Amino acid sequence: MSSEPIFKSIFGEGNAEEIAVDEDVFEMFVTISHPWWGKMYEYKGQFELRKNA
Repeated sequence: MSSEPIFKSIFGEGNAEEIAVDEDVFEMFVTISHPWWGKMYEYKGQFELRKNA
């Protein structure tokens, strides 16, 4: 028997997604939600990787 349903009902769950825009840029979406209180945290944005010269 899996403890996953019990874990999610107490702590909620998170989701993260990264999408490549090009070689040095990606978009990221993160959410954390709880079954009782709904979405608790969210951030999203476009990020650029920079190389040190």
